[in-house]
Amino acid sequence: MIFVEDLKLKGIARGFLGKHCLDAGWGQFFQASVDRAQNQIEVVGLLGSVYYTQLGQYNKKHFKDVKVMSYLGQFENQLRDIEIEISKKNFSRLMPYKFLLPSQIPQSINI
Repeated sequence: MIFVEDLKLKGIARGFLGKHCLDAGWGQFFQASVDRAQNQIEVVGLLGSVYYTQLGQYNKKHFKDVKVMSYLGQFENQLRDIEIEISKKNFSRLMPYKFLLPSQIPQSINI
């Protein structure tokens, strides 16, 4: 949502900037500013969106090379073992340490 301030051009027009505020260029500048703001909001929304995927979780068609699947299976098993190990240690801690649980780590970093 973009908010635009009402600049009360009639009041400004009575001052020494009057001629400049009422010419066609002012309207073009104003529209360009709104368009630019809207474009920036869309880009930030796209780049800053959070994608909730877990580390090591890929769909079956993600990799085309069959050799990758065995390594991916090993990686998933290691992540599962790490998750179990951290969860076991959390039982003896005053406060559970959840920051490096593989299930809490996103697949990639967002901008």
